[in-house]
Amino acid sequence: MFEEFVKFSGKSVLLVARLHIDLCRLASVLCSR
Repeated sequence: MFEEFVKFSGKSVLLVARLHIDLCRLASVLCSR
């Protein structure tokens, strides 16, 4: 069960990081206009 929790938390961290990168990229595009 602990291993599954680690896998799930790892996936969620990657997902949040990817989302954060997309948001930063979008913000930089909007600010550069």
